[in-house]
Order: sequence, then C-alpha cells, then structure tokens
Amino acid sequence: MLVLLVLAVLFPSPFQARQAAAGPARDYQDPEAYIVYSTILPSDWIIRDSHAKHLVILRETRVYHMCLRPEPEFEQTVGPAIKDYTRINASAWLLQDKFDTALSHELVSNEQLKSTLGKGDWELFHAYYPDSKGFLEFSAVGFNEDKTIAVVSWVTVVDCYVAKGDFTCFRRRMASGYLLSGRDRVARGSVK
Repeated sequence: MLVLLVLAVLFPSPFQARQAAAGPARDYQDPEAYIVYSTILPSDWIIRDSHAKHLVILRETRVYHMCLRPEPEFEQTVGPAIKDYTRINASAWLLQDKFDTALSHELVSNEQLKSTLGKGDWELFHAYYPDSKGFLEFSAVGFNEDKTIAVVSWVTVVDCYVAKGDFTCFRRRMASGYLLSGRDRVARGSVK
C-alpha cells in the first residue's frame, strides 16, 4: 500500500504570505489539483475539529517563503514534484469552484477577506460567514511528470493568533484519488 508522505511546517500570519509574481492571475484549471484539495478538506482541522458547516476558501493561491528540498532518499521520488511546485507557484492562480465536498463553500477574493479582516475584526468576519469558523488558503499543486506525486501547502486560519499550515507530499492511490494517511518526513522546509 502506498503511504502518504507529509512534512508539517509552521507558517506565519496569513497576511505575511508571499503573493506570487505580479501580473494578472489566471484561472487554475488542473483537475488533478482539485482532487488533491478535496482529499485535504475532510481531514483539515476546520472541518474535523471545529466542525465548520460552511467553508470559506481564499480564491487566490498563496505560497510561503520556504526553502524546500527532499531528503536524499526521496530525491528521485519527490524532487520533481517540489521543482514543479516551485515553478507553478511563481505565478498567481485563481482557484475555481471545483472542490468535491459535501459542505457548502465559497471562494472569496483577497480584497473580500481584507474587508472583513483587515483590522483583525473576527466578529465582522463571523457575521459575514457565520458557519465557517475561519478560512483556508491553498498553494497551487506541484506534480511529478506522471502525476503520481503531488506537493501542496495550505493554511487554516481561525483567528489572528491561530493558524495551522502544512506542506504535504501525496502519493496517487490508483484512479480513486490521493492517499491521506500516515506521516513520514520526506523533505526539509524552512519559512523565510
């Protein structure tokens, strides 16, 4: 059985994330990426522990200043996906409503998010999104050539002081999706 390869990385405040290179963001259409995102959602803290009934997802992809390199024994397996992750996240992308989840959800722009949270006003945020508990940010997904390895980072934010982020490597599990279980160190990451 294939094992999920995970590295958890502590992330700074969501407003300190590096926006991708300047220029107009393009629609992110990769169907495999949405399978990866949809694999993450049921296990995310905001659903699993906080029991959100409505998901608020930042429309623009985010990436954090990280220096990622695979552990030597995983270079051939994970290295190409990390390289693609770095390449694809050099540009801004606009997520589409292609998440496979039973929960109601909406994509919000960075401007919409700042209008409710620009001054850390969580009461205003919860008035707009009462069943959300917080919001999620995703990077674009990097893949190896045959798309059997996926690399993604995401952050769950529940208030100005509580955020959880992961950098994760997934291994494709046949045609049904990406495996999400187990944790093994496959790469080193440091936030800059």
